[in-house]
Amino acid sequence: MATVIQIKRSSGTTAPATLKLGELAYTHGTGTQGNLGDRLFIGEGGVDGNGDANNITVIGGQYFSDLLDHVPGVATANSALLLDSNKAVDEIIVGTDASAGGQIKLQEGTNNGTNLVGLKAPNALANTIVFTLPGGDGSAGQFLKTDGSGNLGFATVNQ
Repeated sequence: MATVIQIKRSSGTTAPATLKLGELAYTHGTGTQGNLGDRLFIGEGGVDGNGDANNITVIGGQYFSDLLDHVPGVATANSALLLDSNKAVDEIIVGTDASAGGQIKLQEGTNNGTNLVGLKAPNALANTIVFTLPGGDGSAGQFLKTDGSGNLGFATVNQ
C-alpha cells in the first residue's frame, strides 16, 4: 500500500507563519515576482523555544518551473535566460526605461577595482541601427569607421 504524505498548503501568496524543522509547505495562490505564491517552503536553521524552525526558506515551486518554459538558447519574454549547450542565446534586449537608452556594462576584475567599459544606446533613435564589427584588428594608428550602412572597418587617417 502506498504512503500518502501531506504538507501544509495554502491558497494564499505569503509564506507560512511557522514550520517545524524539515517541514514542507506550499502556497498555490498565483505567484508573481512580488509575492510568494506558487512556492514550496521548508523549515530550517534550527528551532526556537516553541520548536518552530528559525527560518522558512523558499526551495522551489511552480512559479520557478514556469520561468523555464522554453527551449534553451531562445530568449523568451517573462522567462528565465537559458543558454544552449554552446553557452549561447539568440538575443538579449537591454533597456526598458521609457526615456533612457539601454546600456551594457563590462566590469574589470574585482581585485582591480570597480571600473567598467560601457556601451549605451542613445535615448532616442530615428531608425534601428545594427553595427557589424570588423573581422580582425586594425593596425596601429588606424581608426574605426563606418560605411554608412552599419558596417565598421579600420582606416588610416589621411593628412
